[in-house]
Amino acid sequence: LAFDLEAADLTRPLEAQGTLAAGRVQNGDTVLEELSALVLTRGRLLTASLATRGMANLSLAIGVGGILDVGSEGLTLNTFTVEYPEAQWQLERPTNLGWRDGLETEPLSLR
Repeated sequence: LAFDLEAADLTRPLEAQGTLAAGRVQNGDTVLEELSALVLTRGRLLTASLATRGMANLSLAIGVGGILDVGSEGLTLNTFTVEYPEAQWQLERPTNLGWRDGLETEPLSLR
């Protein structure tokens, strides 16, 4: 297991930089192999990714990119991809996510 986190202010977690890599993670009967995660911010730009294999021998990769709003209570999602061996989906157009009063999203369309 390798974990690296850089955060100037822990009360603002979306401004952190971090990586996680694990050969194997198990929670009950669920086993994930080759788990990796990355979160990078530069100003208000956010990039995140998650990849693993396991879960019924599937490989899965998710990527996110967007711009945090000024108060860090929302995100304009510019890129979102989900990939596994049989398919790949991408965000068709930017959308907004908010989490001030619970998770809120504008219509989200993947192709």
